[in-house]
Amino acid sequence: MSTAYARLAPVWDFFMTVNGFSRGLSRYIARLPFAVGDNPRCLDAGCGTGVTAFALAKRFPNASILATDYEPKMLKEAARLAKKEKLSERISFARADINSPERIVQESGIQNISPQSFDIIVTSGVLEYANLSISLPRLVNLLKPKGYLVAIPMHDSLVGEIYGKAYDFKPIKDGVLRQHLESLNCRVEEIPLRMDEFPANITRTGILARKL
Repeated sequence: MSTAYARLAPVWDFFMTVNGFSRGLSRYIARLPFAVGDNPRCLDAGCGTGVTAFALAKRFPNASILATDYEPKMLKEAARLAKKEKLSERISFARADINSPERIVQESGIQNISPQSFDIIVTSGVLEYANLSISLPRLVNLLKPKGYLVAIPMHDSLVGEIYGKAYDFKPIKDGVLRQHLESLNCRVEEIPLRMDEFPANITRTGILARKL
């Protein structure tokens, strides 16, 4: 995963923007039924070049957002784009593994995020690389009570299989995320992407889980 994405980092945002994928994901984040205050604390776990982090910043102009990724080159590009979009004061970046999302590495060193730190956590196209039995409990542990976990995984379909071969992952089987999250005391709702969120709707599905 790291090698493939490292090569794509300089052109990933351009590709995502030109094909409309970024617009689709932004529209999806904009319509999710979050019941939080005006200044939520958010985590984008597996941020890539920052598409969903920027969507959260637009949805919640007073939000404080931490965006993490395992690939340093993706983080560098995301930070450059945040500066370009004048979002640097609201979005901070750190390196983290999706299987240990509470352990982040920044210029100041290694830090451990306290439990119940976030109102919203978003993951897009990264749980496919995770050990769900490890990563999901740790992500849910970082949520405040009544906080939200948004998962935007690849479809378990032929399209998902094709992308999986290209990027070295296996799509998550239908129902698996729901089962895991419900076992972690979350109320789970499937919210598929719509046609006006094309082309993201072709490859991705959506789940909104709320910690009880």
